[in-house]
Amino acid sequence: MLLCLAALALLTVFFAVARKPVQAQDPGAVPGQDVIAAASPPAKLTIYGKGAVTGTTVYTGQYTTLYVGFNGVGDWPHCSGSIDSVVVAPLSGNPIVEEFDSSIGFSTLGNTVSITQGKAVWDHVYMSGGNQFVYRSIPTLSGNVRVIVRGQVDWWQNNCQVHAGIADSPRNDGIGVQFGFTGGGCSHSGPYITTAWGVIPNSPSDGCTTVSSFPGWVSAGVPYTTELVIGDAQAPYLVTGRVTDGSGNPIGGVNVSAGGGINAITDNSGRYIVTGLISGTIYSLTPSKSGYTFSPPTRANVSVPPDRTGQNFVGTPPSTPWTVMEYLDGDNNLDLDYAAIFNQIEAVADNPNVKVLALWDRIGDGGSAYYDVQFDTVLTRPAAYTASVNYWPQGELDMGDPQTLVDFVDWARSKYPAQHYALVLKNHGTGLGGAMLDETSNDILHVPEISSALAAVTLSGTQKIDVLYIDACLMAMIEDAYQVRDYVDSYVASENLHYSWSRPYRDYISDITAATTPEQLAALFTNAYADYGDSVSAGYTQSAADISRLGTLVASTNSLAWILNSQMITAATQVTAILTDVQRFDSDEPFGVIDLRDRYIDLHDFARLVHENFAGADLKTAAQGVMDAVASYVRVERHRGSTLVGSHGVSIFYPTTASSFYNADEYDFATGATWHGSSGVSSIVSDATVEWGPMLVKYFQVTQPGGPDNPTPPLPKAEIPERQPTYLPVITR
Repeated sequence: MLLCLAALALLTVFFAVARKPVQAQDPGAVPGQDVIAAASPPAKLTIYGKGAVTGTTVYTGQYTTLYVGFNGVGDWPHCSGSIDSVVVAPLSGNPIVEEFDSSIGFSTLGNTVSITQGKAVWDHVYMSGGNQFVYRSIPTLSGNVRVIVRGQVDWWQNNCQVHAGIADSPRNDGIGVQFGFTGGGCSHSGPYITTAWGVIPNSPSDGCTTVSSFPGWVSAGVPYTTELVIGDAQAPYLVTGRVTDGSGNPIGGVNVSAGGGINAITDNSGRYIVTGLISGTIYSLTPSKSGYTFSPPTRANVSVPPDRTGQNFVGTPPSTPWTVMEYLDGDNNLDLDYAAIFNQIEAVADNPNVKVLALWDRIGDGGSAYYDVQFDTVLTRPAAYTASVNYWPQGELDMGDPQTLVDFVDWARSKYPAQHYALVLKNHGTGLGGAMLDETSNDILHVPEISSALAAVTLSGTQKIDVLYIDACLMAMIEDAYQVRDYVDSYVASENLHYSWSRPYRDYISDITAATTPEQLAALFTNAYADYGDSVSAGYTQSAADISRLGTLVASTNSLAWILNSQMITAATQVTAILTDVQRFDSDEPFGVIDLRDRYIDLHDFARLVHENFAGADLKTAAQGVMDAVASYVRVERHRGSTLVGSHGVSIFYPTTASSFYNADEYDFATGATWHGSSGVSSIVSDATVEWGPMLVKYFQVTQPGGPDNPTPPLPKAEIPERQPTYLPVITR
């Protein structure tokens, strides 16, 4: 029962290939910038204490950690609210900006504290009594900096304080930063290292920043702004605004330039913030986005101070609703299948709502070309193409080089602008091993290379791809989605092996309308594939995920992994039993058999088994949280086959031995997985950004002390050709 082909023998050479650098197209782009609301809220909290006001030196060194949080004060304080956005604006250069799709929610009741959402957005959470803070590492800054925190206080009794501060390092005690407040004042409960809350203290009482507070009992939501200015000179000034279409709908990814290399990019709400503006200077603001026109074209004579708000623009979008970019890597055993796929796309290329562009690399040397796919209903040959009109020969491209992907997407988006973009990566894949096998070049796109390419084409996430579909085996892993989390909105992939069917391409292209949303196109990708699988009675998995909900899933997975890690000495035996029953996917030889040698498991099914087999309320609650988060993150999920009944749309790595390749150098999700250099079983619960890797390390320290290690990432799995007979894999326990 052959599912994966002899082409696998050629793949071992690819992992010796060094990752290729990619060239970002806009070196002045703002990394990861989302932006805050422009309107000034009715209530404003100003941070006082230790000279934290404009013009007073607080700290002139370097600082790397930003804290924001709520604090309930007094007898049985009640305090509930949210942090919606944070700006760290240096005097010059680009700001660090966060706006949360789901606000960080806080709720205190007496000494009971809950962080309701948003933990994954930040590195750490500290909770103690009525004090709740989140904090995160920021790139090292020095000099004059302005921190602006915006959100809403929903209800409070007695005193509800909102705090912000910067320090050069947090105290890491294995759980979070340690600092505290007493009564209605603001003092440390120590002991502390030399830096703590807000500033650099000379004594334990020096490091606290206090704020104005909301007194009394109020049950109506009040927006707030907490602002902290640090420096011994003038603060940087801001200009904010919003870019919408004629109907008031937001336009994201618009570059708003103030000249002199100062710019900002609108977020998904259409909002932007330009910072680093100098007092007494007059600026001109000019918006730009490929294919768009704007009114007014420029806003001239914008001067600061004060901060300027309401600098809005109206944009007219391109006429084409969708551009679909097909990255067809046929330089391998799938060459003939891709000819069939190309013909199916041609048969519906007359759909006026979508422009289909392809980079098609055929087997052998010199077979790469860009295509503006033309309408042609003949399914036995391609249409007639004219060089430099609708066909651009590229010689021989390396489809495993991230720069090849960058160049294609940049070409497609600039030549054929659209309101929405989808990118389809079509070829072999293996989850953690990457995808896009090019036999002529002996190369493959590693997982970090997919991420670096998308970072370049989206200008560090400021102009996201609406839908990313990796049409390859085993790519619906949380690790893969997490790697591209900043660059795409929807993610479509398969947990198990994948078929190279051609008909689904025709179906999803033909069904795109002018009103199709990114979520709907992701569902079209999923359902077109699944419907065809049902029609030919094949076993399959396919899912579409909402990346905006990935943060909640990661936070829930962190909670479960953190608790398992802390209890691993006693929990390992039960975890081992769970691993014999969990839904696995056919990731390792022998192919066609799903057994304990397969290292990818269904995340929801693992959580279900933890919930059913552990008695502790903490683990049951955490496991339920993972199941709920998977249900929210996976928007559409389809599967078929008796060996795949435990599929829920997102898989995760759980190997059979220690696997040192699973580390932060290879995967963002593996941060904190330190496989070497430790002796015995660690008694300290990890405080890593992502807790899954440290939990795996702890599991193998307990169950296989001194056991074997696998340092090599998985090999790509050959996608099942359309001409291949259909077999359902055998599953063994």
